[in-house]
Amino acid sequence: MIAITRTRRRVRAFFGAPEARRLLRTLMSCAISYAAARLAALPEGYWALITTLVIVTQPSLTQAVDIARDQIIGAFIGGYLFRSLGVEIGHGLIGSLIVAAFESLVAAKAWADADPYIAAGVYRDVQVQPFRQVLP
Repeated sequence: MIAITRTRRRVRAFFGAPEARRLLRTLMSCAISYAAARLAALPEGYWALITTLVIVTQPSLTQAVDIARDQIIGAFIGGYLFRSLGVEIGHGLIGSLIVAAFESLVAAKAWADADPYIAAGVYRDVQVQPFRQVLP
């Protein structure tokens, strides 16, 4: 009977400690965000967990709310800028970059025009521009 009482005291002392409450709060928050990401079928659901960890591990509620607000505003600004640039999500290849050395700009354009992806209609348009090396 004495051993059971000691065990109960230890368990109560453990779960009564601020560190244990913080651990439980973090685990529950991560479990909820993981479940929400799975239910929403997010393609990169691990970002929900990372965001949860960033928000929940703040030392005070005020800081957590400030960081959550900043992340939400940043996500909306990023999405707006991404969309306003004309980039469509989920509609195939957006673009690519090739840096190659040619004798002249005319030779580079001829090489680009002979690309099989152009002939097959995979790329809608190709731009050939001279490369300007900024750093040595």
